[in-house]
Amino acid sequence: VHGDGPDRRLAQLLRHFDLAERAPGNYQIAWDGKDSSGKECSSGIYYIVLNAGKDTFQRKAVLQK
Repeated sequence: VHGDGPDRRLAQLLRHFDLAERAPGNYQIAWDGKDSSGKECSSGIYYIVLNAGKDTFQRKAVLQK
């Protein structure tokens, strides 16, 4: 999960989920809105980046409190 800083070009990694290698299939993961140190993130736009093998997928998410 990457946060959107004051300058949209400067996003920082807020949290990393290591899901290890898995068999092909459908999986879900839930983000609790906290960074790696357990601090709650503020409302805003966040970028979800998924690396799966050679493929990378990116989506925007809105955290609204």
